[in-house]
Amino acid sequence: GLALLETHQAQALQAGVEMQLVRRTDCAWLGDSYVELLAIEDPARARDTWAGGPALALLSRAPDGGFVGVYTSSDTLAPLLNPGTVDPKDIAPVASMATVPTGLSVPMNSRFKSLNEMIEAARAQPGKFFYGSPGIGHSFHLLTELLSTQAGIKMTHVPYKGSAPANRGMLGGEVQFLIQSPEAVASFLKAGKMRALATLDHNRLESLPDVPTLSELGHPDMLDYTWVGAFLPAGTPA
Repeated sequence: GLALLETHQAQALQAGVEMQLVRRTDCAWLGDSYVELLAIEDPARARDTWAGGPALALLSRAPDGGFVGVYTSSDTLAPLLNPGTVDPKDIAPVASMATVPTGLSVPMNSRFKSLNEMIEAARAQPGKFFYGSPGIGHSFHLLTELLSTQAGIKMTHVPYKGSAPANRGMLGGEVQFLIQSPEAVASFLKAGKMRALATLDHNRLESLPDVPTLSELGHPDMLDYTWVGAFLPAGTPA
């Protein structure tokens, strides 16, 4: 049967909320084929680096048609972050499965009630303002660096080994804020443990109608979706 390849470690599968949603809702396109979920150990995770190298490499070497790889936009950065792990020409995108919006959140006990307040505080403390991400090279890491550049501030990155550890780190006071998918922090928002300051979408999210977009707050170029797509080994017959 077909196998869906995951780049998350087995113990980190629960942290990949958007991937869980994709598996639960979007695998119908595989028809009645037997689907086996594989968790691929990624040595890069030990270095707090987000990269889908091992799973991408496995897919590139798989027999034609034997595997379908499901990856996020962050996973496909592997060839750039870890040269030599996989040749992009060896894998082929075949379907877009989902897009997941992103947002910026702080702990509920944070003194910041708006993004502009937070930016001004960071500007007054160059390099002493800490933010977290699911790992070095994750799209959320790169987005925060882009925000930092556009706002003219310098912050310190604290990489974690996935979304769940990043959430715990922020709630534990290790970092001041995170850019995450709303699904990854939804339970904390509902429980009153986190506060969303902004979303990175064209329009306000239906699930967070009172949270402004970064565009509304003066950052019109800061628009982002985490996309999830299906890939096959290059050369797979149509």
